[in-house]
Amino acid sequence: MAKTGIFMMHINLHHSKGVSAVLARRMSVMQTWLVLIQEPWLYRERISGLPGCGTIYKGPLEKAPRACIAVKGMDPILVPKLSGERLEVVIASAYFPGDADRSPPPIEVDILIQHCQKNRIPLLLGCDGNSHHRVRGSTNINDRGRDLMEHLAGTDMEILNRGDTPTFQIINRSEILDLTLCSERLRSRVLDWRVSNEESLSDHKYILF
Repeated sequence: MAKTGIFMMHINLHHSKGVSAVLARRMSVMQTWLVLIQEPWLYRERISGLPGCGTIYKGPLEKAPRACIAVKGMDPILVPKLSGERLEVVIASAYFPGDADRSPPPIEVDILIQHCQKNRIPLLLGCDGNSHHRVRGSTNINDRGRDLMEHLAGTDMEILNRGDTPTFQIINRSEILDLTLCSERLRSRVLDWRVSNEESLSDHKYILF
């Protein structure tokens, strides 16, 4: 792994064994350092089909790990383009259920954001937001998208998504559902965010940065 940066990606695996297998092969070829996944393939209530998992961050999420899983670097991470500076961050993956009664984000994600903001810990969050808003390139605005944007406006979290390339695509529908969020302090250090055209076998596309 190069010392100047960390290659990352995230994707919704749609609970699929086949999608997980494609991702595992891609990780081995591309030497991906970290993948943020939503809706993984589970076997006997354990994530299956992928290389080893990170350490669960036992911060504010001990009682509710299903909606949001977070990891905290065991060693400080070298910040790209800032020679000699090291920065410890919390990196999390989250799924925002589209049929939930409560507007996004889920309470577990809100707790994590507030915890990191209060303790000045930079946070990087990859999520399937299940919401629409034109600010981030969606085709329309729905109540869930409006509520999420209003909520984020009261935090130090910023949306890294750029452009209008769909992150979700099926035969008769395409939309931007997947979001990459990070603390303001981390914004300038996340580089080359993009949606990949590579086949994932999922109805969601790979997001790379």
